Amino acid sequence: MKIGSLIKKIRTIRGLTQVQLAQKMGITQNYLSLIETDKKKPSNTKIKELSNHLQLSEDALIFLSTEPPDELDQYKKRDYVGLQHNILSLLVFDLTGDIEGKSA
Repeated sequence: MKIGSLIKKIRTIRGLTQVQLAQKMGITQNYLSLIETDKKKPSNTKIKELSNHLQLSEDALIFLSTEPPDELDQYKKRDYVGLQHNILSLLVFDLTGDIEGKSA
């Protein structure tokens, strides 16, 4: 999952609007929108701020939005993506009690 999509997903789960999160971070809603649509890549400082405001570890935010390393073979890439999916599902469940939008 790209970082912008992940940020949007966690932001909405947390019940924050773009305006609310942007105000907390001291950026414009338009800039946050560009990040969430992957038209702008957030700086390392902004990633740290985003993770703090979204109550998500910086490492998790980066891992969940990183493509599998090129040096992995196709099977290990599949495992890498599977691990990302499982971690994201656990995160969503932890925040909502639902797994991928299905009621618990």
